Amino acid sequence: MKLTMMQEKILNTAESLIQKMGYNAFSYKDIALIVGIKTSSIHYYYPTKEDLAVAVIDWQLERVLIVLNELKLNSALSLQEKLLYAVDVILSLTLRDEMKMCLGGILASDVLSLPEKLKNRVRHFFNALEQWIKELLDAENYKNNSFDSLYSKDNLPKYLLIQIEGGLLMSRLYHDFTYIEIVKQFIKKMD
Repeated sequence: MKLTMMQEKILNTAESLIQKMGYNAFSYKDIALIVGIKTSSIHYYYPTKEDLAVAVIDWQLERVLIVLNELKLNSALSLQEKLLYAVDVILSLTLRDEMKMCLGGILASDVLSLPEKLKNRVRHFFNALEQWIKELLDAENYKNNSFDSLYSKDNLPKYLLIQIEGGLLMSRLYHDFTYIEIVKQFIKKMD
């Protein structure tokens, strides 16, 4: 996605505001004040708030997948190391930066009030992350050595997303990274 410098400033600011406060708690006026532009400049690029939020989620997903896909190809790392690094990538975009929530997670929490197009983009966001985990498990020839179907190749991507999102939410609520550390411990013990 080729962006102008102004679009990047707008998207970066909108991304931060959404991750801190949610979709319904920010306005174009908030962005305009932070960026130092008029709201009409935002409307020029993103006519509606929905258009802006869709652009934000697509922009973040594109950036995250570039990093994760490079990680998937790194043959020097084990499956667990790749998953732990992926968690760190997510942390760098969230809690480690002003205790922000995962963009997909905070938008999902607003799902009942989101426009349909944005709901679909949030679903796409999580589907893409789940697909990345599935592809990683396939690339690493992951085999479930447990009799518990929870850890099957079909269920494990969902389970990991649930764990990561829940860990982020609880860590943010309590300002305590123990919840994320528990997720990391689970990953380290995967066989």
